[in-house]
Amino acid sequence: MFGEEHPDTCDSLEAIGDCWSEKGQYGKALSIFEKCLDINRRVRGEEHPFTLSSLASVANCHADKGKPRTALPLLQSCLEAKRRVRGSTHISTLDTMFDLAECHKEVKEFEQASALYAECLEGRERLLGRDHKDTVDCFKCVESMKRRLKKGVK
Repeated sequence: MFGEEHPDTCDSLEAIGDCWSEKGQYGKALSIFEKCLDINRRVRGEEHPFTLSSLASVANCHADKGKPRTALPLLQSCLEAKRRVRGSTHISTLDTMFDLAECHKEVKEFEQASALYAECLEGRERLLGRDHKDTVDCFKCVESMKRRLKKGVK
């Protein structure tokens, strides 16, 4: 048997957390994600890719719960670590960059959101191509931010 802190056990728990999150049961999901983050930090290390994935899950769960201000520093920390560990153009880094931009938009920090969306778009175009759904979604966000900033909407 693997045990509670075995990496495979933690990976399975993350999948259960994802299921709870998809059902809108954010409290249950967050509890699981936080447990996985704690285990991954101890077992795999602070900047292991799976630990960073767990950190992103915790942050995104807070954002999904309607708490983007709680998610912001977690996502910022996650993005900085992913840039160091995986590079600025890794898909996981770009996904976290997009999530951080979304949180900045939610708290009406449009200039920060705009800069992150633009950087994310550039990376997704290179990595995924212009016609990929994630690239198209990011393009729409960039254009929306441009319009919002041009109008001076705060």
